Amino acid sequence: MDIPFAQSVLSSHGTTTGQSCVNTQSVKLVSERKDLVIRTGTQLYLAIGVPVVSNAIMLMIFSTMVGSRLTAFEAAINKRFDDMREVWRTELRRVEDVLDARLKHLEETRG
Repeated sequence: MDIPFAQSVLSSHGTTTGQSCVNTQSVKLVSERKDLVIRTGTQLYLAIGVPVVSNAIMLMIFSTMVGSRLTAFEAAINKRFDDMREVWRTELRRVEDVLDARLKHLEETRG
């Protein structure tokens, strides 16, 4: 079993037998799939950096969307509270007018 890639790896480790440093079966798999081997530091940086940057961008987009939805939700809640406050004011004003009319009627009948 003669694998040129394995011999180059083994020679860089200082041995040519292959028994002590490298499993020749895994080296054979690596040598057959040369398209999966990262050869330069740039490829390594891209293999790690691109997913990290894409995840960071997705997280920023997600947080922006959630923030805008929360802002819209807060505005809707504030509008509802303002509407309810106005309804309560009108109802209390009406109750106050009714109580004033009854009190005026009582004062006229007693006094």
